[in-house]
Amino acid sequence: MFEWLDQELAEIRTKRFHVVDGPATDGLRQAVLESPLPAPPSYVEFVLRFGNAKLYRMTSLDLYWLRVYAAPHDAESRAGEPLLYIGGYDESCAYLREETLQPGSEAPIYESTEAGVRKAADTFEEWLNARAARARRRYKRREWAEVLRGPPPFTIEEQAVVRARCQFTWRLVGVAPGGEVLYEVTNGSDRCLPFLSIGIRGRVGNLEGGVWLPVGHITPGQTAVVAKETYRDLLDPNDVEAYQLPDPEPEDRARYWEFRSVS
Repeated sequence: MFEWLDQELAEIRTKRFHVVDGPATDGLRQAVLESPLPAPPSYVEFVLRFGNAKLYRMTSLDLYWLRVYAAPHDAESRAGEPLLYIGGYDESCAYLREETLQPGSEAPIYESTEAGVRKAADTFEEWLNARAARARRRYKRREWAEVLRGPPPFTIEEQAVVRARCQFTWRLVGVAPGGEVLYEVTNGSDRCLPFLSIGIRGRVGNLEGGVWLPVGHITPGQTAVVAKETYRDLLDPNDVEAYQLPDPEPEDRARYWEFRSVS
């Protein structure tokens, strides 16, 4: 079971394309096996082998098509029905229903839809295999070959861009009258960058993404305020929470706009 994932983890040379915790520690294994929740055997096996998992990273975003949580989270449907949230595919959430769980038996997986919650598969293994196959179809043959091969290393100039972005600092300072979020940015590096990539999430809800601040006008040693529309249709500007993204790896060239132009 799940040998296909072991094989992909071994073959893929692109870092963070699949992110898994790895085999459970003795403490986690004991907690899972002794849990009063009679989780389906295929879900338990996945958790013990891989833990939390984010699979099939999107080509131009730091998001994943498929996700699995090692511990179910309490949730409820729009109608108020209690559910166990165990992961999801794209924008759909995957659930177990506690009343369907029996010790040692598989159980259906349900997914959120615009119309409500519907049955998506008879077992967790069936659901995961089907969603993984759908995720793989998102990549063209050339793109999948690049995933397997891994990206070329950074050039000397790209390494300089990575060092420079680490010397930029920023903070949220308010909201403009037009609703744009205001960011105060300081260029502490020795060069200009066209953009600065930062992470964004909502203080409430599950939204998580990023924005690319236009900072090409901020010369070394300067500080300026940048106004940027930030998920206006999805977030109240006052609920925006920004955070530092990790240093980019070579496979992140398309995601970090700092590489769109180097000066």
